[in-house]
Amino acid sequence: MKSNQNVEVDVAGAQRRTSAILRESVLAALLAGVIFAVDTALPLGVAGGVPYVALVLMGLRFPHTKYIYLLAVCGSVLTIAGYFLSPHGGVFEVVLANRGLALFAIWITAFLLASRNHIEAKLHASLEDEISLRVAELKISEARFRAVSESATDAIITADKNGLIIHWNRGAQRLFGYAASEAIGQPITILIPDRHKNAHSVGFERVMAGGERHLEGTTVEIEALRKDGTECPVELTLSTWKVGDEAFATSIIRDISDRCQVTVELHKLSQAVEQSPHMMLLTDTQGVIEYANAKFFKVTGFSPEEVIGQTPRIIKSENTPRSVYDNLWHTIGLGQVWQHELEDRCKNGDTFWADVTIAPIRSQDGIITHYSAAHENITLRKDAEREMIEAKKQAEIASRAKSDLMANMSHELRTPLNAIIGFSSAMQEEIFGPVGNIKYLEYLADILNSGQHLLDLINDILDVSAIEAGALGLQESKVSLSRIVDSSVRIIKPRADQGQVRIITAVDEGLPLIYVDERRVKQVLLNMLSNAVKFTLKGGEVSVTSGLNDDGSLFVTVSDTGIGMDDDELAMALTTFGQVDSGLDRKHEGTGLGLPLTKGLMEIHNGTFVVESEKSRGTQVTVTFPKDRVG
Repeated sequence: MKSNQNVEVDVAGAQRRTSAILRESVLAALLAGVIFAVDTALPLGVAGGVPYVALVLMGLRFPHTKYIYLLAVCGSVLTIAGYFLSPHGGVFEVVLANRGLALFAIWITAFLLASRNHIEAKLHASLEDEISLRVAELKISEARFRAVSESATDAIITADKNGLIIHWNRGAQRLFGYAASEAIGQPITILIPDRHKNAHSVGFERVMAGGERHLEGTTVEIEALRKDGTECPVELTLSTWKVGDEAFATSIIRDISDRCQVTVELHKLSQAVEQSPHMMLLTDTQGVIEYANAKFFKVTGFSPEEVIGQTPRIIKSENTPRSVYDNLWHTIGLGQVWQHELEDRCKNGDTFWADVTIAPIRSQDGIITHYSAAHENITLRKDAEREMIEAKKQAEIASRAKSDLMANMSHELRTPLNAIIGFSSAMQEEIFGPVGNIKYLEYLADILNSGQHLLDLINDILDVSAIEAGALGLQESKVSLSRIVDSSVRIIKPRADQGQVRIITAVDEGLPLIYVDERRVKQVLLNMLSNAVKFTLKGGEVSVTSGLNDDGSLFVTVSDTGIGMDDDELAMALTTFGQVDSGLDRKHEGTGLGLPLTKGLMEIHNGTFVVESEKSRGTQVTVTFPKDRVG
């Protein structure tokens, strides 16, 4: 279809050109006729051949040079014909010269016109070539601009002098969310938050008027508005340009949200380092200090001018061996983290202890570029450690003294007590004859009871001390728990009967054997039963139950309906020598060692000891033996 249209256009053009040639040919013929008529009417003495130059000039109206030469030939023929057909007259030589000059003028004119056409044709062709070249270059330049613009990740936006968008690339679409069809023709202010629109409009007018030249090529950071209404920080570079009298402004806009976020994070990190409670240093790979935080200057007393450009030797203590620093450089030279306790020195010569950590800082290529050092002041901790070491030494001395005291008590106290108990028992039974006075028998009973109580107290103290020292050994064997419970109940029952307290046992004789120290377990049960009976009022009840837990462990529980304890009293009762009723007029005797001793004995059996109590309601004590001791 397109080729047919081209053919039709060519035919129409040829027809117009033919018509124009015919029209000009008729005019030329009429002119030639008029000139020839005038020439033949004048005498030969008149230079009638000269007007034929006008016929040649008609060649300017024809499209080709050949018509000029045809008109020149026609004019020459008519000039010669006019010579023969004109009336005679004049001097022959003059007439002949006139006709010759006429022919010369005709052909000179023809040659000049032909040359002019030739030069014009060359100029026209050259101009067309130049125009074609310029058009091609403009097309290439435009194509390049569009290619660059469309491939750019930044937004490239052009607005006319009225602030209307005339160019919108893909980068702008990605950044702002508007398609080109939506943005082109819209005012540039659609990209400006409402609070900045007035200032932007005023500034844009000044820029387009040439009043803000210093802004051109300058990068500024502003807030921009997206299609969805969200704002984002952008970096904008503006330039203005003209085409004729029309002015335009092109902006290159880059989203810097990520950069701003990174800047915020870097600021936070820098502030964290600057405000760190520890001394922070940053050095190059040669150890030259490039940065120190405020804490460093505060602790050491140095000023920034005295530190930057120096090495950490300025805080080096002479008390630190050279080998420590050799190890430091060797470690960080391998790219590893070095940590050690060092004695640092202040500007005034004072020293302090620091826990130092030095780590390499690597570039993206993994090359070590700097070292960071953190010095934590641990002087107080070192002082506390020294105090702890001294306290430990004193505790060890006290422990040895206690051990010596316990050994002496074991020997020096038990020996006379055993004698007192034995002799008073013999006298009470009147083995060697009657005492003689009944009052002496009462005194002997008191002596015997007091001696036995004191011996029990000494044994409990020794046991607690041995447990605390981890020196209490166990004589373990497989025993029957029900037998131990029965034996313990029989020992406590007379005291329970005396206080009118009923003891109920519910222990299955079919329970598996347990691997324990029988004497120590019996001691645990006696303490539990003794406390239960002691703190249960007349008419009350003490119950003993036992069984297996789901996990295979075995428990024994002693419950009473006694006076019970609140939380504070329970905490007191579990301390060594702790007694809830500790006054001189207390109602219940005791040393305050029963519960702590029971707890300690269960712990060395890897068992548990749990006390639950409620004031005025009673107490429940449960001991549990682990699964590996059952069966």
